Amino acid sequence: MINIKDQQILIHILEYCDDINEIIKLCKESFNNFSANRIYKNSAAMSLLQIGELTKKLSADFLSQYDKLPWKELARTRDFMAHHYGSFDEQIGWNTMKNDIPTVKEYCHRILQTNHIIRKNNEFIR
Repeated sequence: MINIKDQQILIHILEYCDDINEIIKLCKESFNNFSANRIYKNSAAMSLLQIGELTKKLSADFLSQYDKLPWKELARTRDFMAHHYGSFDEQIGWNTMKNDIPTVKEYCHRILQTNHIIRKNNEFIR
């Protein structure tokens, strides 16, 4: 059973994953649309940054028990983005959103389900 703090962190990570999915939909699944829109890029960068920041707050027990994601790599991505202002690589960001975030979302969702926390009407309940 994961602790309440880790549960809340996973829920927040899932919310940012949902935000990223919404950005992709708004871009009509098109890198060109994403690349041409500063608001989409900034929103995506902030969501990716927040996911990385949240992973830093997961407990050591959690990280050792649920080691199927590269949590430290997510945190390092956040550090890079936070300290290299203006150097958001649009293609890398897009690829991360399309290829990596679905995996992060699925894994976090599965962990919550395993711990009997389900999403109903966009809210998480035990």
